[in-house]
Amino acid sequence: MKLWMLFTFPVLLFFVSCSPALNIRSDYNAEGFNINQLKGSSARLYVNPTVELLEFKISFASEYQTETKFVSKFINEIKDTLSKSMSISTKGLDGVEEIFKAKLAPNHKNEKVKTSLEKVDEQFFIMISKIVISNSYSSSSPHYMPSTTVSTPSGPMTVGGGMSGGVQIEKCVVTINAEVWSVKEKKKVSRFSAFGDKGVSFFMYGTALKGAVDDAMTNFCSYFEVNK
Repeated sequence: MKLWMLFTFPVLLFFVSCSPALNIRSDYNAEGFNINQLKGSSARLYVNPTVELLEFKISFASEYQTETKFVSKFINEIKDTLSKSMSISTKGLDGVEEIFKAKLAPNHKNEKVKTSLEKVDEQFFIMISKIVISNSYSSSSPHYMPSTTVSTPSGPMTVGGGMSGGVQIEKCVVTINAEVWSVKEKKKVSRFSAFGDKGVSFFMYGTALKGAVDDAMTNFCSYFEVNK
């Protein structure tokens, strides 16, 4: 990470529907399925306990200590928010790794996955398969500032002028990759990614990390509420 970043500039990566805008990329929805169908339903939540930490490693250790503590906090906050619109369980699931590892076409039937989902009492299974913490850079171009002529006792004097600006800005970027499975149909019905970002201001990397995590979680949970 570079140590000369200034200011915070929000950038919208993706847009879902018209209002409000969310940082979401939808990769797949089964025919006839809409994410709003989870409102008022019951769902079991699973979060991959391994975080893909590409950047902000020192800040991560400082703010969260371990992956285990981070994921535990992450699960609790996601559960608390989603519980406002659906019944959420975080009970364990034998064989969940089979679903996690399944790189299948959405409608492909897999016996191991079917067996795992038969043990789920809820209507849906929400799986966060990957949390990625990375960074991005953007630059503002320098621009020319014209000089100004001012009057002085000694006569006119030209002041100012020249090139100004031109800084590189670093952001912490958090990506949440998720899938939704229909327990009744034993198949994947949605796959999407939620994004969050926060600019590094005055070398406050920990603040940027926590802000990006919060932003990603907010967008993830809001997707179930506002997507049409």
